Amino acid sequence: MLLQRAWKEVFNLLPENEQGNRNISAFSLAVSAGKSQKEKLRSLTEDVDTVFLVADDEKNIVILHSPKNFGGMRTRPTNKVAAMIRLGSTANGVLINEKAALEECRLVMPTIDAIGQCATGIDIAALACPAQSGQVTFPGSATFIPAPWLRESILNSEISDPFELIKIAMTEAREFDEAHKDETNFDGKAINHAKDFSLWAFGVGKGLIKETRFKVKPDDEELKGYCGSRQRDRVLPLTGSDGNIL
Repeated sequence: MLLQRAWKEVFNLLPENEQGNRNISAFSLAVSAGKSQKEKLRSLTEDVDTVFLVADDEKNIVILHSPKNFGGMRTRPTNKVAAMIRLGSTANGVLINEKAALEECRLVMPTIDAIGQCATGIDIAALACPAQSGQVTFPGSATFIPAPWLRESILNSEISDPFELIKIAMTEAREFDEAHKDETNFDGKAINHAKDFSLWAFGVGKGLIKETRFKVKPDDEELKGYCGSRQRDRVLPLTGSDGNIL
């Protein structure tokens, strides 16, 4: 595989993107409510090129990628889940709290019609959050795995505000479905995936989806080795003004 200048380009140019976009439903269902923690962790880590979204402590969206479970085996049953953060020419390795990341969320959200009628992200943020004693409208997890078309839109936007990303997702979904309206070999509509994302993102912005904590462990040799290998395999090395690798 050709090396790219930045991690964002790595994911935007994956050869599997087209096939992934024809299997949109699988991304919405990957870590859906009702699945066991073990099933969701397997879905999260089955593809090293996965990009996934979590909430931070300021109710913004954080982009993580390259998930890896060093444990979860017969000979090493305790999970040790790593990922990488940053999308430029370098990325840092982190260890994530997988229980928090995959915590089940059954939330009562505004209707998609109400969200869709909002002209801006500010308008979406101003929507009242229904009482959580009502009928559940978002059965999911604290993590969201976007399909390739949505992932690219989010990465290219360089926005972490969940309400602004809702507007982007809904707009891009309509354009995607319109561009592929005459094709039949698609499992799921982009607009339905965007609706799932919108409810999840609204939950992040309102603080109903809790922060997923992760730790930078510079002295963890296993993490350092994994991230170093990923970096060498995917991204062009940084060079100085003299052309030598830094």
